[in-house]
Amino acid sequence: MDGKSWAIEIKRGLTAVLSSGFFSALQDLKPNKAFVVYGGHERYRLKPKVEAVTLLDLQQELFSQR
Repeated sequence: MDGKSWAIEIKRGLTAVLSSGFFSALQDLKPNKAFVVYGGHERYRLKPKVEAVTLLDLQQELFSQR
């Protein structure tokens, strides 16, 4: 990976909504990237540094950092 911090939250359902705990962690840790993995099919931005992604999207993101 690029040596920078990432934050990842995994959701069980079909909606990618940030939990209050994840939002607090983002404020405290200030990661370079943040992802919410959910059961949907689209990749989209939730906030400036937070993306909603599928599990496959996250896997591709991880492998691209090698």
